[in-house]
Amino acid sequence: MKSIRDLIIPRNFRKIVSALRCELHRYIIRPEDFGFLSQDAEVDTPVRIVNPSNVYIYEGAHIGSNSIILASNARFIMKRNSGSAGNLTVVTGNHARIQGRFYRSIKENEKPDGYDKDVVINEDVWIGINVTILSGVEIGRGCTLASGAVVTKSVPPYCVIGGVPAKVIKKYWSIDEILHHESLLYPAEERFTREQLEIIFNNHNLKESMLPSTISDIHRHTLEHDRLEHGGWGGDSTHLIKYLPPLQICNYRKFFEIKKYNLSNTG
Repeated sequence: MKSIRDLIIPRNFRKIVSALRCELHRYIIRPEDFGFLSQDAEVDTPVRIVNPSNVYIYEGAHIGSNSIILASNARFIMKRNSGSAGNLTVVTGNHARIQGRFYRSIKENEKPDGYDKDVVINEDVWIGINVTILSGVEIGRGCTLASGAVVTKSVPPYCVIGGVPAKVIKKYWSIDEILHHESLLYPAEERFTREQLEIIFNNHNLKESMLPSTISDIHRHTLEHDRLEHGGWGGDSTHLIKYLPPLQICNYRKFFEIKKYNLSNTG
């Protein structure tokens, strides 16, 4: 038998109302719901934010439309002057596994420690479209995250990050250039020191001489090398790219050695 409530308000109608309410919330941003939302920060709608009290968005920051921020039990922090394109996905938690239990039967308050960790975006970070950032990740100051990246581990400052899972593609500048850049933007107490940068880059095996560091850079240098030393290969050396693993930091001198080997073995 149907309950009195079902007779008065049909169940399907209640589902429709609930769905409309959820959809409406994607278009309404209430600063008082957030842990912190700066007055000059921008959150484009529609957006889905789970537990906005764990979301902190600081001065000049921006989140693109159709983004999803799941911050049920840990914080999402976006610091000053950082921003994202649309379809950003941030997940501060993970599903737990407990012996003898189906994962869907495990409640949030039953999860062991360590499954929920803050996600931190430091200052001046640009996040391309369709980027996913997972639990416990910290993005270093001044980074660029390439479109479609899935970031599973913390990354150092002033680097280009891309791939699935994401890795460092290249550094933007030398340490001297970073120090000069920060002297123009940040007060002394907020700047990196030379020693700090050396420790950070050494820990990530990033050296000063990382350029050219992408396949497109290598291809450009290779075409110039062809023109000057071999008279060109008809303006096309793209088939050599098969010798390089994608999105790897490569030494272009080694690449030229490979190319010379192929030249000597033709004809």
